[in-house]
Amino acid sequence: MPTKSRNTEKGTGSEVGTVAKAPQVETLERRGEKPIVPRHEIVETATAYTLRLETPGVRKETLEIRADRDTLVIEGKREETSEGLTPLVQERPTGVYQRVFQMDNTVDGKKISACVENGVVTITIPKASHTQPRRIQVS
Repeated sequence: MPTKSRNTEKGTGSEVGTVAKAPQVETLERRGEKPIVPRHEIVETATAYTLRLETPGVRKETLEIRADRDTLVIEGKREETSEGLTPLVQERPTGVYQRVFQMDNTVDGKKISACVENGVVTITIPKASHTQPRRIQVS
């Protein structure tokens, strides 16, 4: 998935491969809001890319993952955990997590799957069949 991730913090974008232009989808950044940018890693196998994002405190019910043409958007909300109480110290941010990735035609966007476990969102993005190696039988 030669891809490029976009976020609002300077110098925290990551890139795998090369891409053309930035995605033209509705993002928090475009609406003038500043999201929490989760850390991530991308692993490549022969058949897929696996994207893992750290989203501590984000419940499965608040996660939204959208694949729109060449763009993958991951959003989730971390809410206050101390209802009615005023924290003495709060180092964990609350608010909306968001990460945007641009995908190219080497992936099969219709077969993307995702799960969340222990605060880590794992997204599997299969490679398109035309990019996978195949064995040609000699007759």
